[in-house]
Amino acid sequence: MTDTSPITESRVSERGGWQLAIVLVAVLGMVIAVNHFLGQTTTVVGGEIESPWLGKVAPNAGITLALDDGQGSATDFEIIVPYQPKMNVLEAMQLAATAEPVWQFAFDNVGSDAFLTRIGDLKNDKRSRRYWQYEVNGERANVSFGARRLEPGDHVLWKFAPSE
Repeated sequence: MTDTSPITESRVSERGGWQLAIVLVAVLGMVIAVNHFLGQTTTVVGGEIESPWLGKVAPNAGITLALDDGQGSATDFEIIVPYQPKMNVLEAMQLAATAEPVWQFAFDNVGSDAFLTRIGDLKNDKRSRRYWQYEVNGERANVSFGARRLEPGDHVLWKFAPSE
């Protein structure tokens, strides 16, 4: 006769729970390790995580901001900030800067005349003609970052590159 007492069922459930926990910790460790070795850091501000390996873990109406300093170094960062109606790139950057010091920036003017002059320690360089430039969803921007409106799920990439 098989013993189906609550104690036996509980022990089986505990073993299955431990196995699941070990698998989840292993997967999380692998994602963190891969991101570390690639020099990518993803920070999420007030939302669910999005990973280049797992995709969106849960529905997210956030704005992804990414940095490319042109050096291919570990200073490339990505952050996801919550979308707000009528949000522009400047406002998304301000949210990012309050969450992560690497996103602190400086700019001149406001609105449609806003011009980014620095992200982190990297300033626009007139001598080498390298400046911070941005694109949204792979398309180079043709307006100020203080005027470019965003939609949920947009991806903003800032590149430090020669002026075009």
